[in-house]
Amino acid sequence: GGHHPSQRGSEQDHIQDALFKDGANIYRILEKNAHLSLCGSKRYLGKPVDQALKAIIQTHGACDESTAGDRLQELHDGSRIHKILYEGLWTSKVMSH
Repeated sequence: GGHHPSQRGSEQDHIQDALFKDGANIYRILEKNAHLSLCGSKRYLGKPVDQALKAIIQTHGACDESTAGDRLQELHDGSRIHKILYEGLWTSKVMSH
C-alpha cells in the first residue's frame, strides 16, 4: 500500500532546526545575560529544546557536552530560559475559577 511517512515529530524537528539555524544568535543572547523565551506546546518544548540548546552552547561555546549541560542548567536555575507551554490550543483558553 501507499505508506506515508509519519508526520509525528515534524514540529519537533522544525523547532530544533529553527534553534540550530539561529544558534549563533541564541548563544549571543545567552552570553549577554539576556532572557530567552520559547513558546510552544509542552510536547515539543521539553527535552528536544534542551537538547538543541545544549548543542548550541556546546558548538558556539566550544565546550564539551557535560560543560554545556551544566551551563544550560545554570540558565534554567537563573530563570533565564522561559518556556511558555501549553497543552494544546484550546486548553490554553480554559481559565480556572
